[in-house]
Amino acid sequence: MKDTILLKTFLFSLCLFWGITSIQATSGKKYTLSSPNQKIKLEIAINKDLSYQLTYENDTVISPSKIGLFLDDKTCIGRDARISKIKRKKIKENIESPFYRFRNFMTEYNEIDLRLKDGFGVVFRAYDEGVAYRFYTTLEKEIIIKNELAEFNLTNDHTAYISYSTNESQPLAMAFQNIYDITPLSKAEKKLAFLPLTVDCGQIKLTLLESDLEAYPGMFIETDGEHNLKGMFASYPLKTDYHPWRKQEYITERTDFIAHSQGSRSYPWRVLAITEQDMNMPVNNLVYALASPNRIGDTSWIKTGKVAWEWWNDWNLKGVPFKAGINMDTYKYYIDFASRNGIEFIILDEGWYDPKSGDMLTVIPELDLDELIAYGKKRGVDIILWTVFNVLDNQLEAACKKYADMGIKGFKVDFLDRDDQTAVEMVYRIAEATAKHKLTL
Repeated sequence: MKDTILLKTFLFSLCLFWGITSIQATSGKKYTLSSPNQKIKLEIAINKDLSYQLTYENDTVISPSKIGLFLDDKTCIGRDARISKIKRKKIKENIESPFYRFRNFMTEYNEIDLRLKDGFGVVFRAYDEGVAYRFYTTLEKEIIIKNELAEFNLTNDHTAYISYSTNESQPLAMAFQNIYDITPLSKAEKKLAFLPLTVDCGQIKLTLLESDLEAYPGMFIETDGEHNLKGMFASYPLKTDYHPWRKQEYITERTDFIAHSQGSRSYPWRVLAITEQDMNMPVNNLVYALASPNRIGDTSWIKTGKVAWEWWNDWNLKGVPFKAGINMDTYKYYIDFASRNGIEFIILDEGWYDPKSGDMLTVIPELDLDELIAYGKKRGVDIILWTVFNVLDNQLEAACKKYADMGIKGFKVDFLDRDDQTAVEMVYRIAEATAKHKLTL
């Protein structure tokens, strides 16, 4: 009996020892990941919170910064994380890029995939051009994401290039158009900023970006009055209404969560692009390299080019023998101008259908689209139609089929002054439908 008790005590102690060892192996640990050229290093820490630190040639650029996803069932992905599996990869691949500035390009990166317990995980990648990370979930049921934590804690009060929302009362409803404010991080305005955002760290410039954004809100940036940046995400819309003039949809009420999502998926990449020289910033390939591959197959039908656009000068023409405006004479004049100057397209901007109607299937009586299309075709000029994003979305298949059959070459979609999940999903719907009908977007 005594021997049995001693054996049970020994086995219990052994199990306890291995249990503690297992916990120590998955919490309080640090994992490093370097770029192929060894200049960039990520240090990922698994403690109470999941965090990362970024160095460039041994100089710390980003001090420990927390990341995580928060679900509506109180699950905090990244908090008290327990790793069940670790996978590392070294990849060198050629990426086909048929509608990019290259037909294809080479990319090389090192990757670490930290599989967490309970169906969660996070992937980090290190390229010579910067680093990126993304969360993923492998759950069977749909989930609601309350929020995402994305910190970018700079080490010093560096100069930043920040573009703020121009809508003071509704900062999430804006056109993503503004000039850049060049300011020390500590003096940045307490306004919502949008991507890209660049920080001059001395030896390098660091640009915050995102990639592979799908069925999820885009990331904005908030400052804290010191030198720390934080991601911010638009809440999921609850109610919408329409502006009377052009039937443009806007949000009147939001929920208290940011995304309603499938349980098994990957989330957008958070991208930190790094460049030593300014001239390399616009040719950094990270966003394209991290995006999902081409889904539409053949792209040979996509025609690029320049456009003559009547909106720029408010349809105003001088010295012409007709009244300028939204009429046949004006658009034929624009087609002639485009043809003489090697311009491939003209745009019919707002007014070719009645904006108040929200019906882009009905052209105003002053215009004969079939005649304009034929007139342009004889002169080597194609036509693109302007419209409001939700107006097209509401009549998507009918509009795409009608105008593709007529010979229209694409749509200029306007006033998508949002970046919430439903807006992002609308972009994908419109892109899929226009590609199906070989219309440029």
